[in-house]
Amino acid sequence: MKKIITLFVFLISLSLFAQDKIYQHKILPSNILSGFPYASFIDHPDLNGNPNAKIVVKATQLGTQVVNNHPIDLFYNGAKWIIENADGADLVINSGFNVFIGGNSTILVKHSTNPANTNGIITQIDDPNFNNNNPGPFAIITSTTTDANRINVPYAFDYGEAQGFRWIYTENGTTFPFDVDFNIVIPGSSTSFTHISNNANMEVNQTRLDHPLLNGNPDATFVFEHYYGIGGASTNVDFPHFLSSRYDNARGQWTIYTTDGSFFVENVAFDVVIAPREVLGTEDNQFNTEVTLYPNPAKDFVTIKANSVINKISVFSILGQEVLTADNIATDFKLNVSNWETGTYFAKVQTEKGLQTIKLIKN
Repeated sequence: MKKIITLFVFLISLSLFAQDKIYQHKILPSNILSGFPYASFIDHPDLNGNPNAKIVVKATQLGTQVVNNHPIDLFYNGAKWIIENADGADLVINSGFNVFIGGNSTILVKHSTNPANTNGIITQIDDPNFNNNNPGPFAIITSTTTDANRINVPYAFDYGEAQGFRWIYTENGTTFPFDVDFNIVIPGSSTSFTHISNNANMEVNQTRLDHPLLNGNPDATFVFEHYYGIGGASTNVDFPHFLSSRYDNARGQWTIYTTDGSFFVENVAFDVVIAPREVLGTEDNQFNTEVTLYPNPAKDFVTIKANSVINKISVFSILGQEVLTADNIATDFKLNVSNWETGTYFAKVQTEKGLQTIKLIKN
């Protein structure tokens, strides 16, 4: 019996590992590389010893006003993945990053600039996942160059420089050097959507996102990428600024903002990819044991239980469609999922202590 239980737990762990996730990395003196104040190592069991990890990184604000207003890249040092400021500036202590770690269904595309695919400010991605596919799949980019050819200016996606191909281009007109490497991830189990800035969702240097998995959820995690022209000619907008994300407590919405304070403009289009936040057991997280959901994966019934009164539960499909809502629940709730379609869902659980989002897998 003990072997059966161990195998069951192992299979559940494999299933959970197969899903996309986002790990939040905070720059601290303890994770700065000795002698290299512009570099910080990420300590995560799915990344350590894994040079082929499906990883991209984007800046975010972790509950404070501290932000790293510098271009970043990634590299693997033979043991761990490293975040560094590409311009050589010291990393800002207490600044944060969302580290996207792709699951089994996520596709990693490696791209390197060379004389055959690069011309001036653009470099062509020749990959069957993108070719002749307009606008094509949602995708996120991070540079992985660590030598003299680092790219330290804002870059974004483009489609249409040559018919049928996706491109990366520098938004301020800087010429691409050769041998610049990129990780490009096409998410698998994540929820993705397109956001376009407009007068209704902009304030000064930010644009507010509107999605049920993000709204009212300060613990939500996502990554994003500017995609020039994804919404047609009106979105052919250059926006040469370094960007980050932060939660607007007054409005209860997440925002994308310029880290240098530059004003946002209309029709800047983004790929936005939402994935569950992963909190390692050693981290301090007030919600880490507040809400539990079991069994997970589930076939017929799921119990959602909290340490305090549950005010409301809302469950969404991976496409962001609400499939259930319930309120005034006390401390536990039994959910019949037997007739649900197989796949991934997200349960937003509002308790007296706050809001927590938990991924639910229906078998």
